[in-house]
Amino acid sequence: MKSDAYKTVLDLLLSQDDFVITTHRGPDADGVGACLALAWLLQSNGKQVHMITNEPIPARLKFLDAGHQIHHCQHNSLPDLDLPRKVNILCVDNSDPERLGVLQQLLQSDLSNLIVIDHHDVQREDYQHHFTWPAASSTCEIAYEILAASGLLDTQALPIGVANAIYAGIVIDSGHFRFSKTSPRTHEIAAHLLQLGVRSADVAESLLARWPVGRLQGRRKLYEQLHVSQDERIAWFIIDKRDLDELNISFDDLDGIINELIEPEQVQIGIIFSRREANQTRVSARSKQVVNLLPAVEAYGGGGHKNACGATIPKDLSTSVREFLQRVESCLPA
Repeated sequence: MKSDAYKTVLDLLLSQDDFVITTHRGPDADGVGACLALAWLLQSNGKQVHMITNEPIPARLKFLDAGHQIHHCQHNSLPDLDLPRKVNILCVDNSDPERLGVLQQLLQSDLSNLIVIDHHDVQREDYQHHFTWPAASSTCEIAYEILAASGLLDTQALPIGVANAIYAGIVIDSGHFRFSKTSPRTHEIAAHLLQLGVRSADVAESLLARWPVGRLQGRRKLYEQLHVSQDERIAWFIIDKRDLDELNISFDDLDGIINELIEPEQVQIGIIFSRREANQTRVSARSKQVVNLLPAVEAYGGGGHKNACGATIPKDLSTSVREFLQRVESCLPA
């Protein structure tokens, strides 16, 4: 059944000629890895491919695109590329066109040129070509399966840069093989990538040891605003963009620290509330396996996975904190 579904996607992709491959705003390892994997597939089949992200790849992830194949938009404008008038938009790890930013202008009004490949549990009836596998650890795992279904892995050597990128995406989105969607197949794919020459220690060091020094100062700022609920089941940080500007770091430089909130046995939910503007608060949330956070973020148009999700609340920080804490309390088991 699964292989038939991958074949359906493959047949659709190979029936077209011109592609822009992209992912969500704030590109991460899974989105970048899936872009590179599917670009290799399409280019190997003679297709015209451009990879464009709405925002630059974070500095710590640029090793994934060592060949500098991925362009990015600047000043709310598309890069100066010779794009055909009608081009297919292949969007990976993202089912929300709002997260495409400037790239939305390439979409047909009926979304007929949009092809989505994702592992988030999102259903979109308005899409003609929406393929999602919520049971997969990552979109990179799905991209690998599509490569396998094509037979290309049997006839051509997978470039080591692409193999590294796929592996990195799987590692990050599986939580280093800790999260519940890590399956036997996830490990089989990872093992095959290691057999192809991926050096897991090198990838791990590149992913985890390329942060700016400001990350340490940012962590201190977070812990200065650490709060724990009376029953110790919810813990949260509060941070203001102005604090990060003073440290010359971005929110991306604090990525992953949220997971520290749910390391204590009692804590079931961890949240970062980040003030972006006067009436805009970004919420990122993590939880233990038994807690489904999606209802809390979906109330604000957010999404993600049941244990890792987020939303933007169009309200001031104090109101956002109060409201969202009330919502996540209802997600806790009795």
